[in-house]
Amino acid sequence: MLSIFLCGFRKNRSAQHCLVHMIEKMRKCLDKHGQTGVLLTDLSKAFDCLDHDLLIAKLSAYGFDHTSLKLIYSYLDGRYQRTQINSNYSSWARLIFGVPQGSILGPLLFNIYLSDLFISCKSSSIANFADDNSPYSCNKDIDSVILQLKRDSNSLLEWFSINGFKANPEKFHLILSNPDQNLFIEIDGHKILNKKSEKLLGIKFDSKLNFDIHVSELCSKASQKLHALSRIANYMRIKQRKNIMKSFINSQFGYCPLVWMLHSRNLILALIKSMKKVFVSSTMTELPRLMNFFLKINLFLSILEISNF
Repeated sequence: MLSIFLCGFRKNRSAQHCLVHMIEKMRKCLDKHGQTGVLLTDLSKAFDCLDHDLLIAKLSAYGFDHTSLKLIYSYLDGRYQRTQINSNYSSWARLIFGVPQGSILGPLLFNIYLSDLFISCKSSSIANFADDNSPYSCNKDIDSVILQLKRDSNSLLEWFSINGFKANPEKFHLILSNPDQNLFIEIDGHKILNKKSEKLLGIKFDSKLNFDIHVSELCSKASQKLHALSRIANYMRIKQRKNIMKSFINSQFGYCPLVWMLHSRNLILALIKSMKKVFVSSTMTELPRLMNFFLKINLFLSILEISNF
């Protein structure tokens, strides 16, 4: 029932899974001297836009029986909300859209509602994670890529409109493998210009897929936080330093590493430099772990040299 391309709120379907799948398809195309492009879309309050009646109709189409449909509708129906401004309250209004956020069932219902989205794109694929939907295309020339993205983006806008979502074309972003910034796609009267880099699911993408900008930003943020921590490190225990490192610094390097880590020898060398500072600042007594870390990095470098050869 759920599309295999739905990556949000599902076991073994993380943001990293979504991005790696897209990047590998793009890299295979670029290796064959083709062209690629991705359009980053934007939706307003997607979870609050689910039409209850349309959701029930989709569940019925997917084979839910009458008793199950009544149970789910009773879960959604009968909810009210009002607005408070200072000490003034509006009258209560019945909710006929949206799923309860923070609930267990809400994300599943959202995925079911979104599952037929992928049928609307005939030529492009979609990188999906929750309410982030980015159509991308791989073809032999840039004109074909732009044509496919334009055609499928119009189909996406139509699907969004039919299903009650509000898209914001003025906030869309376009990244093409061709660096020409005069290239663009016109969507719903908005001219979407080609950009060198843009952030998708927390990762800074660039037209060359080398992630230099992303890693540079990671190292810069880590350096700033380490500088701030170094001023108070002498007043803290080693365990406290390690907890801060894990929470504020290591967590950044641990987000989607398969997407950006092994694309360049220079990037790994920059990471080694930053991570060395992390280890030294957190504790001077964990030399074995530090050596093990650098042995793994050297292994990665060797693999890169072999693959580049």
